[in-house]
Amino acid sequence: MARIQSGLSAAMAAILAAACTPAADGGSPVASPPVAAAISASVPRRAVPAPRPAAPPAAALAAPGGAGWLVDAASGCWLWTHTAAPGVAASWTGACPRGPAEGPGEARFAWSQDGAARARTVTGNFRRGRIEGEGSAIAPGGERYTGSFRDGRGNGRGRILFPNGNTYEGGIVDDRAQGRGVYTFTNGDRYEGDLVANLATGRGVYTWGNGDRYEGGIRDNRPDGQGSYQTQRGLFAGTWNYGCFRDPASGTRVAMWRDIAECP
Repeated sequence: MARIQSGLSAAMAAILAAACTPAADGGSPVASPPVAAAISASVPRRAVPAPRPAAPPAAALAAPGGAGWLVDAASGCWLWTHTAAPGVAASWTGACPRGPAEGPGEARFAWSQDGAARARTVTGNFRRGRIEGEGSAIAPGGERYTGSFRDGRGNGRGRILFPNGNTYEGGIVDDRAQGRGVYTFTNGDRYEGDLVANLATGRGVYTWGNGDRYEGGIRDNRPDGQGSYQTQRGLFAGTWNYGCFRDPASGTRVAMWRDIAECP
């Protein structure tokens, strides 16, 4: 008993002394099963590191500006990118039993551009080296996206918080606002309507913080087609030509999001 206790901490020795029972033959005490299990659990076990996966085929590695695999230099895990920045380095916190990142984790892509450090992080569940399902991403400029992913890109519905406090919530296609969505601006302005590749295109309603309101056709963020613009000066309704309006009766001209001198 003394030999056993000399190799344990004082606390463990006290536990052992309290829980040991004498042997039937009067010999050394025998540890009761719960304490024996505790002693076994206290023995440190060395974790066996996962084997480093083989590298992807050289032809499948991402070239600058192109799609392909990036490899975490520390773990050997593979991460897919659709557009590789020059000199980009990738890291992955999760598992990669067959090479590509698999399961929950965080991917980080870091590079230098114009002498400044840039990085993008993506957090969520990965399949075949790409994020799938619900997750989040932080872009190099600080934009934070939370929502659906497919094939490593934002696809479905999501929310973007911009560094200046503006927000977008709605349809997302390949990391860009598309479909129906709502932009809310910190100055009180708000847009709700159709978008294509981050631009208001289709039909929508833009409301200014001062109460002015435009509703109608929009192309590339400018009124186009039939629309009405209600302002504190009056109502301008009719046909708009890429941000320009001319009242056919009075000849009054109005420009929205472009210089009036550019309007006929």
